Amino acid sequence: MRRRAFPLLVLLAAACVQPTATDPVTGQAYYSPIGNDYASQDAYIRLNHITQRAMANDGGELPEPELKAACLVIFNRIASVVPPAHRRDFKYTLYLSASPQINAYTYGGGRVHCHLGLLARCKDDAEFATLVAHEIGHNSHDHVGQSLGRASIQSSIAGLGGIAGRPGRVLAGSFGGLVAGFVSPSYSKEQERQADDLAVDYALAAGYDAEGAARFFEGLERDFGRQSGFFQTHPSPRNRVRRIHQRIRANGGVPRDAIRSSPEFQSAVRRAREILVYYEDLYRALSGDDRKAVLRAADRGIAELPQHAQFHFWKGIALQDQGKQEASRDSLRNAERLDRTNLMIPLVHGLLEFQAENWAEAERSFDRLLSILDDMPGPLVLRGVCRLKQGKKEQAYGDFDSALADTPKRRQRALYAQIRKYAPEYVYDPDGSS
Repeated sequence: MRRRAFPLLVLLAAACVQPTATDPVTGQAYYSPIGNDYASQDAYIRLNHITQRAMANDGGELPEPELKAACLVIFNRIASVVPPAHRRDFKYTLYLSASPQINAYTYGGGRVHCHLGLLARCKDDAEFATLVAHEIGHNSHDHVGQSLGRASIQSSIAGLGGIAGRPGRVLAGSFGGLVAGFVSPSYSKEQERQADDLAVDYALAAGYDAEGAARFFEGLERDFGRQSGFFQTHPSPRNRVRRIHQRIRANGGVPRDAIRSSPEFQSAVRRAREILVYYEDLYRALSGDDRKAVLRAADRGIAELPQHAQFHFWKGIALQDQGKQEASRDSLRNAERLDRTNLMIPLVHGLLEFQAENWAEAERSFDRLLSILDDMPGPLVLRGVCRLKQGKKEQAYGDFDSALADTPKRRQRALYAQIRKYAPEYVYDPDGSS
């Protein structure tokens, strides 16, 4: 009798559902493709360049050191009270991004991202404290690992995809592929409730008024209704507010001397609101795909916030669209000088210079990009072409070798064919000699 073979799909699914980790807070077992310790998650984040892609997706880091310092006082105070069993060996990091969206998120490893739009909505220290405590709570439960585990199980059966977007259609086709590696985790309602519970616990332990999150949700719903972008990625506020109050009562209530507001954070919020006006103006123009409106908004932003790279960046794009290449180049150079961590700026600058066959300028921008993401095959090939066009054959072939070495074997043939269009004499030798 012939033995019936198990379908590969069933075997994969069965392998995925085996528990490999335990929730540090609840003790519940779950499957995760990454460990729930800091070293494993940090390695995963670094290998996939998640922080760099997240910041590019969010418009870059907010260049306001005094504002960030005020936020770090609160963030570090919350992080300091996380119990060792919840903390494991995590190193908590706060990023403030230039996005006007009202949002905050984490992708593990203790990294928490907060948008300018959310910070400007906070009325006091307590609101901000409970919101960042919520994101730290996701790390304590390792909800990122649990969500990745669910995604792995689903993808073994049906396939899973997603891409974090950004406003504006001016260059959507040019940079979407490089940002596609960042997929923001999606949490279940139960996971959000668990993070809310820990937010209350951590806020109270750090001495803050834990009613802050409830006030934030109520204010957001009052001002924007359920249409707020925040509620598209987070549960309905009413049940959350009720649960927050219940959790506070279970903890004995909010002490009379709990911190609610401080002059330092109030100053930070005022500054955030001043800045937000210019970013909202820019993003409205981008969403309308009106190049002239983008240029006007960028000029207003540069006049008031000359150290903010995003306004120089989008001015450069608008000028390029008007055929003003030299002025565009100056603006994009300014953007690169001001923000050396946002991969989007050198990527787009390099692509524009490549299209214009300005090989030396394009090479310089790809150098900057590869200092941020050093193992991206696409930029390596583009830089190699730039070098080849300038007679730097040995360096160009080195870039092509590196690009192919960093490409999965199933895709090497297609990439090799693309390279040969520019360099017909190039021969790839995986042993290192072209």
